[in-house]
Amino acid sequence: MGTTGLDGGSGSYPLSAARALCAVAIWEEVRKGNLILLGHNEANEWLDRLLKKYPLRLTPTEEGRQRSILNTQPAPGEPPEYTISYSSGESDADQEYALISMIPGLEGVRQLALICGLNTQATQIARVSYVTTPPKSTRLLHGVSTT
Repeated sequence: MGTTGLDGGSGSYPLSAARALCAVAIWEEVRKGNLILLGHNEANEWLDRLLKKYPLRLTPTEEGRQRSILNTQPAPGEPPEYTISYSSGESDADQEYALISMIPGLEGVRQLALICGLNTQATQIARVSYVTTPPKSTRLLHGVSTT
């Protein structure tokens, strides 16, 4: 699916669910083209490989521990980990997180946009409310580094 480029220009950014990238043919698209990946590392192990050299990474659900975004180099005042916060019960999250990353493609020529929520709802909120809304996407682009 082609979309308007995140920078407002027209560009081709195929949109793909992370779990679909397990096929070799689709992984070839990741290697050679611009792509927007949605999902979490529990659905696609390639996300861990793509993010391993960056300070923000995804951690899977483990016994007694929920998914999180791990901050390996927290600045003063930043938490070392981001998790979903529940105030009154397991189904009522009052704070959710998504990791939105723009990183160089595997061959260094193209770009990959990763939108990885800690749950499906957080991924959808990041995608619909933040990335595709012009005032918010402009703000996002000012804070995203591609290096």
